[in-house]
Amino acid sequence: IRRGNRYAQAGADCVFVPDMELLDEIEIETLAGEIRCPLNVIAGKRTPSVPRLQELGVARLSFGPRPMRAALHFLRGMAREWRAEGTYSALTSSAALSYDEVNGWFAGRES
Repeated sequence: IRRGNRYAQAGADCVFVPDMELLDEIEIETLAGEIRCPLNVIAGKRTPSVPRLQELGVARLSFGPRPMRAALHFLRGMAREWRAEGTYSALTSSAALSYDEVNGWFAGRES
């Protein structure tokens, strides 16, 4: 809290508090209430839902490297299947996005 307020006093637009899966709701609410600028937290296993974070006073939610790590996990599973089985079921499963879905993103259509 002291460090966050020093950053705020020095002109920070917001304060990012890293969470190594340790922050709970009480700690997040305390940080949001005592740091004198907007609080930014990173999503993790124990992070409350977006609406709950808003109630606790969190101004910004970050995801850090976690989406990339999730994508790499999926890619590793595909590679293991290719190598071990010589098949492509993970690559062609219903979990994979279609060309139309991806192209829709670039055309401004959400799916």
